[in-house]
Amino acid sequence: MESIKEKPENSKSLFLGRRKVWLFASACLILTAVSIVGSITLANLFNKQGLIHVHVLDAAFAANLSGKAGEYVGSKTGQTYYFPWCGLARRIKDTNLVWFSDRASAELKGYKASSNCHGLK
Repeated sequence: MESIKEKPENSKSLFLGRRKVWLFASACLILTAVSIVGSITLANLFNKQGLIHVHVLDAAFAANLSGKAGEYVGSKTGQTYYFPWCGLARRIKDTNLVWFSDRASAELKGYKASSNCHGLK
């Protein structure tokens, strides 16, 4: 038989165990509710916004920051032409830039299309 001193300690540990279960269940319920509300909010946002469309203007690629225009660019010291936005074209110094309005004019001057610039070949 349990003594009077042991009974309060047993009931205290039982109370703490139930409290932990209650806190865990409450936390799970709150996290579930927050995730559901967040999902619904995101879904509504995407339905209202729709898809993002990017419109690229040809003139944006043809213009350079220096104000020169052309569809293709090459270097005075090289034999290759590029699109102005290609990585290798960006390495060319402004003083060495040569602009071409079309492929034919670049090839007439002895330049060849770059094999590293996507879309040229």
